[in-house]
Amino acid sequence: MPKKQPDTSPVSLKVLFIKGFKEAHRRRPLSFYLLLLIPLVLLLGAHIFRRPVSLLHFAGIVLLLFLFFWIIMIRAVRDLFSLYKQMRAEQLRVYQETLGSAEFKASSNPADAAEVPSQQKSEE
Repeated sequence: MPKKQPDTSPVSLKVLFIKGFKEAHRRRPLSFYLLLLIPLVLLLGAHIFRRPVSLLHFAGIVLLLFLFFWIIMIRAVRDLFSLYKQMRAEQLRVYQETLGSAEFKASSNPADAAEVPSQQKSEE
């Protein structure tokens, strides 16, 4: 059986760009795209200040703008708490692997390590 050769055909820049965009798209959060939409929404909402419009039209556009920005703010706060929760879990994991391990405590102060089992027996 002949061995299968790796594909060495030239790849166009367009294919590489699309592949990179797909990889980047997978790891980007929704808040990234919402931040990109902010200038677009502001530009689309700016037309109400250029020409006179009815009060109902004005109120509808302002309501939609506030709704969009409230969604962004809620999403940002949720992302903030999510990142904080991940950070605390990672800090706890790192602490338990390093300073919180029994081996580290025993090696750092042998007198304390010897006292711990005797204290446990006296408490029982």
